[in-house]
Amino acid sequence: MKGKLTDTNARISDGGRAERYWRGRAVKSKNSLPEQKNDTPDLHGILREYGLKGFEFGNWLTNNDRYDHVLACQKALQNLSWIMRTKNLGMNRSVGIAFGARGQTAALAHFEPSANMINLTKEKGHGSLAHEYGHALDWNFGRYIDQNRQHNFLTGGQSEARRLPNNTGGQFRHYANAIVDTVKRSDSFRRIRTSSGYLHRRTEVFARAFEQYVCNRITAVAAKTGATTRYLCQPWKTYVSDRHYLTEKDFKQVKPLFDKLTDEIGAYCNGRGRVSAMPYPVAKTGGKKSKTIKIATPKPSPKRAAARRK
Repeated sequence: MKGKLTDTNARISDGGRAERYWRGRAVKSKNSLPEQKNDTPDLHGILREYGLKGFEFGNWLTNNDRYDHVLACQKALQNLSWIMRTKNLGMNRSVGIAFGARGQTAALAHFEPSANMINLTKEKGHGSLAHEYGHALDWNFGRYIDQNRQHNFLTGGQSEARRLPNNTGGQFRHYANAIVDTVKRSDSFRRIRTSSGYLHRRTEVFARAFEQYVCNRITAVAAKTGATTRYLCQPWKTYVSDRHYLTEKDFKQVKPLFDKLTDEIGAYCNGRGRVSAMPYPVAKTGGKKSKTIKIATPKPSPKRAAARRK
């Protein structure tokens, strides 16, 4: 018999729909795990392995639903940790995951910065974890690690600007903004037509490109490792045929930038990295990492100018 899966701690549901539902009603049962059974996933073990702050379950998920979500999510986290080169995906227990507990109208999934929670809906949340994790990276590294006084998100958040030259900082902002700027200059981006501007927001552009990058990396090794998972992202053909994503040609322009960004994030989450000042916008030529410094061009003296004319 399957053991009952419940929220992993008493505060993980704060601010969610389940918590609001029970407010003023009968006292909600305490969110403590039952004694682990042989066939019950070790929720706290998964949280420890990937540095997450907790799991939250909606009241409307059956126990079978909870098992399905947790087991699929565990496999997705395993694959994501390979891509990010770190198992500290929750950034020292800062980020949590909710299953069918914080749904929003017409949204398959969403990320809540105020609660630092990724929510995946009961019926259609599968395939969205990579996208929402992209938002979590954008927020947490921008708000707490590579900080900028004007922008909490690495990418500039809801801004629809093609470039944000005032969004300066370290290497995380450098690469995240280089990715968004590159996407916004691409032929693929010109295909997007929307009146709301939602798809033009820099944070959304980054998250869509990130999930496509995750899919690309998994697809590359799926035949050898069996790493493919539909819970983490959609199939590759879905992306390249969707006008909201990059064509294969345009994706090749951002992949090297994502390779560098994930290298830097992985090193930082593993305790081996630090924030290093980087120029923005992206330098056109390679070279040593340094701050952007403007140097005035000296005017030649009258004698040297006369000598040159001769």
